[in-house]
Amino acid sequence: MKLTQPRLVAAFFLLAVLGGWTPLVLLVANGLTEHRGFSASAYYWHMFPPLLAALLLTGPVLKVPVREALGITFGFNRFWGLAWLTPALLLLVGLGFCWLLSGVEPIHTVEQYIAFKRAGVPPDQLELFETNLREHPPGHPLWLIVRGLPASVTINLLPALALEAGFRGFLFREMPGGFWARSLRIGALSGLYMAPAAIFHFADTPVLGAAVLFAFCVVLSPSLVYLRVRAGSVMAVALFWSMLITLTRTALDLAGGAPSLYRPFFGLGGILAVLLLLAALSAHDRYVAPQRLMTERARPAR
Repeated sequence: MKLTQPRLVAAFFLLAVLGGWTPLVLLVANGLTEHRGFSASAYYWHMFPPLLAALLLTGPVLKVPVREALGITFGFNRFWGLAWLTPALLLLVGLGFCWLLSGVEPIHTVEQYIAFKRAGVPPDQLELFETNLREHPPGHPLWLIVRGLPASVTINLLPALALEAGFRGFLFREMPGGFWARSLRIGALSGLYMAPAAIFHFADTPVLGAAVLFAFCVVLSPSLVYLRVRAGSVMAVALFWSMLITLTRTALDLAGGAPSLYRPFFGLGGILAVLLLLAALSAHDRYVAPQRLMTERARPAR
């Protein structure tokens, strides 16, 4: 059977789904979504099957150099830094939108942060909480963003690269179409793949959350493809996802108990922030970049 481009894309997606959805299904089937150890393991494993599927199809099937096929290069430019730091900006903007939509004020003072954390402590652990608070008083809540920088270039970078090497690496090379067609197709496939992760981000409403998470991935995809092309490497968007993963817990803390459907990153507040990012990148492409990408019909450079 001839391996056409649509079949190649379908094979990649099915292999990724087989590896990525299985542990999540088992987690739900066994009622372990509240178990932190199992949930964390399943969440991080969920990031790796796109890379494994891409490696299987790149080497044994296509027989092409892996780094070239997955877009892993190391020619640094300013778009690497932009991709890395953008999630921090999306978090702040998303918190503003979350406030407008939900009416819940984001946490921006030490007193608010302590009260929020104290409210989540079981009564039998409250004395220990107060002791730790006296011995290790927290800094300003926004300091949580700064503290996330080291993790975003170390422990979280590998799973982020595994995810992006599949979608904005392998699929970027194999998906037909110009900028918008390619971006939205990749976004739709990545959204379908990521949808089951709603059990982690939207525990109170996972079914509706899966739809919102799908929409987030589709809306985000053009910006990631733009950064990937301008940076010349999938490593830039891996840095983006690594920072986003790192700040996910921070987003939960700073949202101050707002409903999950409104919280950044993956709720409506985050989607609106991503739309502003896309508008900014579109303006850059139209008025600043020496060569347009978003209005170019030809395939973007690999």
